[in-house]
Amino acid sequence: ALPDGRRVPAGDVEQIVASRICAFLSSAAEIHEAVAPQVKSVIAQQSLIARAAALSGQWPEQTPAQTRRLLSVLVTRIDLRPDQVEIHLLPERLGTLLTGEAPALSPASDAADSAPRLTLSAPARLRRVGMEIRMLIDAKEARKGKPDPSLVKLIVKAERLKVHFIRGGDRMDTIAESAGVSRPYFTRLVKLSFLAPDITKAILEGRHPPDLTAGRLITHARLPLDWKEQRTALGFT
Repeated sequence: ALPDGRRVPAGDVEQIVASRICAFLSSAAEIHEAVAPQVKSVIAQQSLIARAAALSGQWPEQTPAQTRRLLSVLVTRIDLRPDQVEIHLLPERLGTLLTGEAPALSPASDAADSAPRLTLSAPARLRRVGMEIRMLIDAKEARKGKPDPSLVKLIVKAERLKVHFIRGGDRMDTIAESAGVSRPYFTRLVKLSFLAPDITKAILEGRHPPDLTAGRLITHARLPLDWKEQRTALGFT
């Protein structure tokens, strides 16, 4: 219920919360802020950011039961306001969630009051539909920063292959073969893991130039390593 006593259908709230959590997972900046206090290694942070982006991309394919389970282990409280929904998370659980250990976690509502919280806001509006009050996602806000799933998958795959290459110590040919790609394609993919941080962040948050597609990014013939030149080549200037 809202502070003034008006009741909002639970389905409306669940949809808003799920959409905001999906957007949160696709945001490299928000994930970095959430995991940085617990994960000091840059490589580990990048790995979690990549896994969060992958989970965001897979979100529409989840069943309602899977979505509710993920929300239950991550969200400790939800506050309704007339113009927004405030979602309170347990950031220390994020790493465990992203490593696939969510089924072993108890509901976030059972966590101690002293556990650190992270609050996300989701713009929403109350509207009368027939005889009831509905809370709906603010359509204008929802259109902002919608990630391109193909670009996100490309960035995630590049990060995974780079981590594999750094940790495994295998030859490029071997890693490329195990990944089912050619060596030239593997080389182009790994180069994408060295994009300027602000470019990667913009792609994951859906703020990239409209003409930057996954096809254009992966086939860019001479993608420079210099970050300033990358911004120019990809249309970020």
